[in-house]
Amino acid sequence: MHELGIVIGIIDTLDGIKEEKKLSEISAVILEVGELSGVIPDYLSECWRAATLESRYEKTELRLTFIPAKGRCENCKTEFGLMKNNRQCPTCHKSDYKIIDGKQFDIKEIIAK
Repeated sequence: MHELGIVIGIIDTLDGIKEEKKLSEISAVILEVGELSGVIPDYLSECWRAATLESRYEKTELRLTFIPAKGRCENCKTEFGLMKNNRQCPTCHKSDYKIIDGKQFDIKEIIAK
C-alpha cells in the first residue's frame, strides 16, 4: 500500500511548511486527488488516521477533493469524463483521446490556526 508512503511524505512537507511559516498548528490539509493518480482515497484516509494517531497532526483534518478523469477526443475535440464513458468519446465513439484532467495529486491548501 503506497498510500502510507504518500502520507509520510505529506507529513514531512507539513513539517517543513510549519517551520518555515512559523505555524503553531495546522488544523486541516486539503488534497486534490485525481481519479488517474493511482491513489485510492479511502486507503489514503485510513493511512492518515493511522500515521497521525498520537502525533502532532492527530487533530489535523485531512480533506480530499476528488478530480474526475477527463479527456479530449483527438477526433472531434469533445471533452468528456473518461471513466464514466469507458474511455470512449460519447460523441464520435472513438477511443483516441488526450488526458486533460484527473492525474494530479497535490496539496491544494493548508489551513493553520
